[in-house]
Amino acid sequence: MVNQARIAINIHQSDWGTNRKIFELIPCTFTLTDRVEGVEDIFGKLTDKMSFATADEAKELIDFYLENEEERNKVLKKEREIIKPLTYKNQISKILEDL
Repeated sequence: MVNQARIAINIHQSDWGTNRKIFELIPCTFTLTDRVEGVEDIFGKLTDKMSFATADEAKELIDFYLENEEERNKVLKKEREIIKPLTYKNQISKILEDL
């Protein structure tokens, strides 16, 4: 069902750290997320194009991306490129290397 949506919205339960849901939504469709600590660490400059701090900002982004499919697809492509290497296997390997 999510993969039929033009935009998915990710809301975190805490003010710090990204949740697993953002990594599950992005492969399905373009995703907007609330701006919590940790999102910028992963998505860098793309954070400004895919995150919001208030409901008004969320509405502005939703309206913009519904009207601008080409820009929405460009951001989605970047979202997917960023999360592609962030698999459980790669993250566990990285942790084990750091031990």
